[in-house]
Amino acid sequence: MRPSAADLSQRHAMGADSLLQRLRVAGIRLSVARIGVMQVLQAAEPQPLGVEDVYRRMGQRGTRASLGTVYRAMNELEAHGLLLREWSHHRKALYRIKPAGFDGHLLRLVCRDCERSVAVTDAALLAELERQARAQGLALAGSAVTIACECQRCGAAGDEDARAPAPCPCPLARRRAWPVAANSG
Repeated sequence: MRPSAADLSQRHAMGADSLLQRLRVAGIRLSVARIGVMQVLQAAEPQPLGVEDVYRRMGQRGTRASLGTVYRAMNELEAHGLLLREWSHHRKALYRIKPAGFDGHLLRLVCRDCERSVAVTDAALLAELERQARAQGLALAGSAVTIACECQRCGAAGDEDARAPAPCPCPLARRRAWPVAANSG
């Protein structure tokens, strides 16, 4: 059963109130850019977005702000603990809203090709990662950790007997053009 328009409107209103409350609690002055950034990131969940993607989506929603303003807003929101920053395997910063009450780690497995991501919630695994990091003099508390891997759909291309994989539905995969190196052997 699909939710009615009234249900969707009520959920959106509750989400907007929650975002405004989180900004106020963090002591951040409300601005069009800060609210717009939070709304775009909330709508994109669970997918993290880069600054340029947030800027583009804000424009599509009718929220006017310069790219520099969006960069500053996102940096401020991260500094106040409202956003988590992750790094893609292309060394691009990606952001997501920090879950309420989050005080641990965020571990995600991300496909190198289509950038599909999955959150890892295994407490024992997270504890072992923290133990290993501490043993090496590193601190993971409150960090986002991303492990690049290959999903089954994208990995099937490497199998000798596999047919060509179905195109990934991810919009990021469609706009990326990878250079193909010729074998010299």
